[in-house]
Amino acid sequence: MVKISPLKPFLPNNPEEFCTNPYDIIGKEEEQQLKKIPHSLIHLILPDGKSDQKYRNAAKVYKQFQDNKIITKEPLPSVFVYRQESDQFNQQGLIVGLALKDYEKGNIIKHESTRKKPLYDRINHIISSNVSAGLVWTIFKANNDINYLVEQIKKKKPKFDFKKYNYRHLLWQETNPAIIQQLIELFKKEKVFIADGHHRAASAAEYRKIKLKNSNTSEESDVPWQYLLSYIASDDQIRILSNSRVIRRLSIDAKEFLKKLEINFKVYPMKKAFNPKKKIKLLYVLKENGTN
Repeated sequence: MVKISPLKPFLPNNPEEFCTNPYDIIGKEEEQQLKKIPHSLIHLILPDGKSDQKYRNAAKVYKQFQDNKIITKEPLPSVFVYRQESDQFNQQGLIVGLALKDYEKGNIIKHESTRKKPLYDRINHIISSNVSAGLVWTIFKANNDINYLVEQIKKKKPKFDFKKYNYRHLLWQETNPAIIQQLIELFKKEKVFIADGHHRAASAAEYRKIKLKNSNTSEESDVPWQYLLSYIASDDQIRILSNSRVIRRLSIDAKEFLKKLEINFKVYPMKKAFNPKKKIKLLYVLKENGTN
């Protein structure tokens, strides 16, 4: 149910130095340390400057990376297998383009709403730099045929193999049109779920709308901005971690807030936090000194 596309991306010539964590989990201290490295991706994804200047700086950095051969464009349409290995956990998936038209149609399924400020930030970043600089992590239901092709691609020598952030990172490149076409056909039967990167996905979709409005390009054209840069993993390649949310400020009385929640949820007040052993609709922690 989704259309995937091979890519002709720019790849770093020194991936260990270039690569960073996603922009939205990099704290200020880490950002400052990374900015001491002149060829780090940090200068593109979190550019210096305020207001519109930082977006203009992103465009300058992108051009500098190309001019100085920090990144090099791949000449052939390719799909990639990306794998992370650590002592605790291994995971892998494909890096491809996902048709943004499928995002609009609901075949790429969201589970979060986006907030205006970070959404506009990423939209402005794409408009100014004309580059998608971060992957959207997506998931599909395990498919033996797709997983078999992934393992076939991994029989080659990896293009990248380096260690960073306590992981070994491996990247394989596949340019064989027959294998790429097989993957395209197999994904026509799949739905895809966004695990992480809702703002990156929404900003790419908005950018596509802008390009369609301001050009003579049709909705069916096969140009890069029609696609979402995505890491797409089989659901047997993921870990589901426990998740909790803390409400720090309430505009109404805490007891009234709980009553409103009970309209749609089962609420279980607890004296201290714990990890539930089964799925429940909502866990709310009630502290002895009041609610937070």
